[in-house]
Amino acid sequence: MPDQTDPALADMEALGDTDVETSLTEVCTKASPAEVLGVVNALANGEGISERHVGKIASQMGIEPGEAMERAQAIHQAFVGQAMDTIGKSGLDAQEVVNWAWENRPDLMKKAISRHAADRTTKGYGDVVKAYLGGLEKASPQTILNAKLPPGCTARKGIRRHTATLEGLGGLGRRVTNPGPKGGRPGTAFYLTHEQAVFLIAKSETARADIELAHVAQVFTLYQQGDLVAANDDAQAQLDAAQAARLERLARHQEEKEARRVALRFLRRR
Repeated sequence: MPDQTDPALADMEALGDTDVETSLTEVCTKASPAEVLGVVNALANGEGISERHVGKIASQMGIEPGEAMERAQAIHQAFVGQAMDTIGKSGLDAQEVVNWAWENRPDLMKKAISRHAADRTTKGYGDVVKAYLGGLEKASPQTILNAKLPPGCTARKGIRRHTATLEGLGGLGRRVTNPGPKGGRPGTAFYLTHEQAVFLIAKSETARADIELAHVAQVFTLYQQGDLVAANDDAQAQLDAAQAARLERLARHQEEKEARRVALRFLRRR
């Protein structure tokens, strides 16, 4: 087993199976790094376990190819299980996230798998989860309700804090949910539109939110300057409605601000 006192190995994560760890250590010790890397690269590219590389590893270890393949499959399954458990801790459907990532962000999956195998860390899958949450065009906006956002910034807290704004973006769908098998009080399930989900993520105070907000600022500036125009009459109507709603909210905000100012002045006179 690796010396965990080595600072360079401090972040290494054990697979949780002694037999698999022993087998992995033996492979890494007896097989050439080039052949082991060949297996890892094939898996990172979604190609499955390479029989050619496993055959060479079997020869180097002095075992039958069939036994070497069985070991490779057991090791692979242990890594897959650890990766899925890590993604599942986010509160999302791990298989759904993986399927989405292979289709939309294979670069992140390849990087996460390579890092998992080489550095023995699952941190790379965090980037996959973030990309999945950010890809709201393909991933249902409702999924962020069950995801673990940054500390103190859960989706439900965000919804309750910004209810008025969210309702101004097309109404806020909700329904009462039944308690689980262990009992408890009924809960509330919220159903967000794409705009509402984007707004909520933008308020999450994360690095990804900063990127998206910067983009919004750039696009909005182009729109205000007249450099962006609607593609058709329907799109123009939606832009006009959004602008009208914005002006209405600004007017209401100004009225409330003035009312507070008058009330405060009155209280100071007493």
